[in-house]
Amino acid sequence: MSHPTTDPIAPSDPLLTRPQAWDYLGVSRRFLDGEAAAGRLHPIRLGRSIRYRVSELERYLETCATPRDHGRL
Repeated sequence: MSHPTTDPIAPSDPLLTRPQAWDYLGVSRRFLDGEAAAGRLHPIRLGRSIRYRVSELERYLETCATPRDHGRL
């Protein structure tokens, strides 16, 4: 009998290290750490290591995107 997997981390949603995360976002280490401290990014702590899910970084990018106001003078 097979059971559905309940693993919350799917292979399609890898964990990135802090340097990989700041490269992914194109920001500095200080900016990444500041956004996490402000609660706008949600890192995962594994012991002393900090990781970021790619889906979390994508969510963050979506919240930063603002629609353009084409009718503005």
